[in-house]
Amino acid sequence: MAMLIEKNDKRQYQNTPLDLVVCQLNFPTILSVSASSPNIFQDKIREDYPLYQSQQISSFGVTFDLSTQQVVPPQPQQSSTLHQFFTLDRNYILSLSNNDIKLETTKYSNWEDYISRFEKIISIFEGIYRPAVYTRIGLRYINIIKKDKFNYGWKDMISPSFLGVLGDDDIPKEDMEISFYSTKIPFEYNGNTCQVDIKTGLGKENGMDLVFLIDCDYSFSQNVLRENKIDILTSLNVGSDYFFHRIITNKMSEYMGYQE
Repeated sequence: MAMLIEKNDKRQYQNTPLDLVVCQLNFPTILSVSASSPNIFQDKIREDYPLYQSQQISSFGVTFDLSTQQVVPPQPQQSSTLHQFFTLDRNYILSLSNNDIKLETTKYSNWEDYISRFEKIISIFEGIYRPAVYTRIGLRYINIIKKDKFNYGWKDMISPSFLGVLGDDDIPKEDMEISFYSTKIPFEYNGNTCQVDIKTGLGKENGMDLVFLIDCDYSFSQNVLRENKIDILTSLNVGSDYFFHRIITNKMSEYMGYQE
């Protein structure tokens, strides 16, 4: 049974550990995206995303040769082109392939600004390529908490449910083998049943400094009509606020400058 989120408990912070935000829409393969350069699409977004690069991406498959009873090494099964468009400061990256479009940023300010940017892109994309439906909608938030920056112990910042062995003061953390706690939780908001894949754990930045990673990937994996995509994205965003508040402590929330 999915966890029911009944209200949008939106919170604003003055100082957050947010490192990366990615919104991705998957759709049934549109061959014309890879068959030719997206000239018209680029013309319409170039003012905001003037920098461009492309690369070939391939999917691989492993087969078993019955005559030799051996596994055949992976061979390319399908090749497509990934088109990437950047803002001048490269803080925003827009990626387009023949089965997905996504916008990622390292300079997230607030949901209203971010979704406004994405809606503008998607309106242009739909006007040119007209996807029949979206097969998956995803919204991912990656937070990296640096202990020295927030000046608290891990137990003061992270709820016990997501700390694991880090909550034991007698175990030295510096030489601990890096590992992550992972869980998938279904949730429902506004009649939309979604899922969040949460990964939390200790990592090292630059191979030295200990940091705590909160990686939450929110998704809706059913067919979505074009006119319903923003409603789904809103549900995912509400879920992101709800679960982030459960992962961090009240002390951490106050330290980040929580504003009613």
